[in-house]
Amino acid sequence: MGINPNVVPGGAGQDVANDVWLFRAVVGTLGLVAIIGLVGLIVLNFSGKTSVDAIVALASAAVGALAGLLAPSPASQH
Repeated sequence: MGINPNVVPGGAGQDVANDVWLFRAVVGTLGLVAIIGLVGLIVLNFSGKTSVDAIVALASAAVGALAGLLAPSPASQH
């Protein structure tokens, strides 16, 4: 009997790769991080302060992760 890495440990038996709610939660969280980062940068810009590199890095990483999650996979194009 092989081990399936896509099954939730603990006997839940739910396939993680096809879990719609988990995907929505991840996309929502990444979108929220990107929006909060953008708003934070706008607020810092209007207050005359320099932008914090960590905010730029977090927002950029969230946007990149969203692009990777929402782009169609090459396997689905065939």
